[in-house]
Amino acid sequence: MTPQSVLSIKQIVVIYMLIVFIPGIAISEYQKGGAYYDLGVFAFEDKKYEEARNHLKKALTHMPNDSFCHFYLGRTYLETGKLPLARKHLYRAKKLNPHIYGLTYELAYLTFKEKKYASAFQLFEKNIKQYPQHVLSRYHAGICLFNQKYYQKALSYFQETSGLSPYIKNNCRYYMAICHTQLGNTDSSLEILHDLNNQLQSGQLKDDVLKWIKLVQKMKKKQKPLQIFIKNEYQYNDNVLLQSPDMEMADPKTDEKDSIVSAYFSSNYTFFKDNPLKIQTAYRHYQTFHQDLTEYNMVSSTFFSNIEYHFEPIVLNLGYIPAHCWVDSKLFLRRHRIKPELTWTVHENMHYAVSAYYEKQTWLENHEKDGHVIALSNDFYFKLKHAFIFAGFSAEENHATQEQSFEQLKLNTGISFMLPWKIKSHLSGFYASKEYQGIDTVYGIKRKDTKKYAGLTFSKTLFDYGDLLKVGYHYTENNSTINDLDYKKNVAKLSYEIRY
Repeated sequence: MTPQSVLSIKQIVVIYMLIVFIPGIAISEYQKGGAYYDLGVFAFEDKKYEEARNHLKKALTHMPNDSFCHFYLGRTYLETGKLPLARKHLYRAKKLNPHIYGLTYELAYLTFKEKKYASAFQLFEKNIKQYPQHVLSRYHAGICLFNQKYYQKALSYFQETSGLSPYIKNNCRYYMAICHTQLGNTDSSLEILHDLNNQLQSGQLKDDVLKWIKLVQKMKKKQKPLQIFIKNEYQYNDNVLLQSPDMEMADPKTDEKDSIVSAYFSSNYTFFKDNPLKIQTAYRHYQTFHQDLTEYNMVSSTFFSNIEYHFEPIVLNLGYIPAHCWVDSKLFLRRHRIKPELTWTVHENMHYAVSAYYEKQTWLENHEKDGHVIALSNDFYFKLKHAFIFAGFSAEENHATQEQSFEQLKLNTGISFMLPWKIKSHLSGFYASKEYQGIDTVYGIKRKDTKKYAGLTFSKTLFDYGDLLKVGYHYTENNSTINDLDYKKNVAKLSYEIRY
């Protein structure tokens, strides 16, 4: 026998040994891993999560590509709040075997715990399509909608889920009550809360129910169909202009200082308050009393009617607002405004509003200004942890005689935040650019104005019945191509208001 043939026989023997013995070793490794896996699952089911984690990690050392090991280890980390590790192992399990029963729900619950409610809702919905009777998926999908402030849609989820399982019924009804509260249906909310209070014996849920009963009862007092608002204000103005609460009514500056007392009253009545469709009527009265410039004393009388419709996350409004204004006891201005508005809850911390209006104006003292106004505005509202931010822009076209017609662009911004002793501060400002269409007949040039405004207000509730004490400072600066229309104005204000 040649050396080459002996070598061939040795090779054959080695290959035979590999074929016979290596699978045995592999089977042994798998058996060890399987034993640790079984111990880990048993510990997980007994809620011994630290023990489960240790067993499952040992199982993975023997079978690192086992999808079920990764699945249960991910669930273990999820139960113990270690979300990044839970994400790592659950998505590893999905990559290895996307058809594991319960995997979609666990991924949805992980995303829910990460407070990514929109994405979590989509995953819960996917699981509901696969398993229509999966109660926890429906329950948590409802909470996702609730946390995004889609209360009407969340309400329907909780209503459906409450009938599927007696174990989760009370939790669903609790959320139903809060949804009714947020939608303004305080009677429906209190009915559910009182029923829960009678059923529950003790525990955290009963404590929460009692807290909400007190809160909703307090809210109901404030949500009477008829609401009244009264405000008295004192201001010191170092450059008095003729203006109502929402517009400057004459351009000439006085360059005179004065002390002004103003009174504001409004009453508002809401029909069908607990329905998605609401109708509101209101009257608003504003009046000023000047210490020296009595010829600038003003009375503004405004009626307001509005139709409001809620379908989450959208609110639609359509208002009609006729107003009359008297200066020095003479009728000065008539206004008729039609205003549609849409408000969209983008998510729980952001709202967007777009509105437009058409207004017909009649100026009794200067008919050259008679005409109509078309305006469009876009506003964004952001709620942060300790602050509230507002930003917006608007465009306005005033159609009157050639000399009095103009276009205006305006940028607004503001921020509110709480200070110590429950004092609320509000800082706001705007920049406006106004360009007139015609040549001014007096100055012989085309007029263009830019206006800057900044205001700082501090407010605090003194008593617990809707009152508010405010103190503030406001600065306005107008720059015009007509130098005589340049001005600066400083105003200090002190006011007290009450809502009934």
